[in-house]
Amino acid sequence: MLDTSGSSPGSWNSSQSRVSCPGPEPRKVWFKNRRAKSRRNERAAVVQAPAPAAMRRLYLILLDGS
Repeated sequence: MLDTSGSSPGSWNSSQSRVSCPGPEPRKVWFKNRRAKSRRNERAAVVQAPAPAAMRRLYLILLDGS
C-alpha cells in the first residue's frame, strides 16, 4: 500500500490509509495526541474538583481566659 508516486519514498496516500469496515460508508482512522488529551483531562479535573472542607469555611473560636 505504499504510494510510489509521492514526493518521498514510503509516503502514504490518504485514500489508501483508510481502514475498510463493513458498512454503508468508508470510515477513517483518527489519531489523537495522548499528551494533549492528558493535559485537557487534568485541567478539567482541577475545574470540577470541589475545594477541601477545611478551605470552604474558616471558623474562629475565641477562648476567654477569665
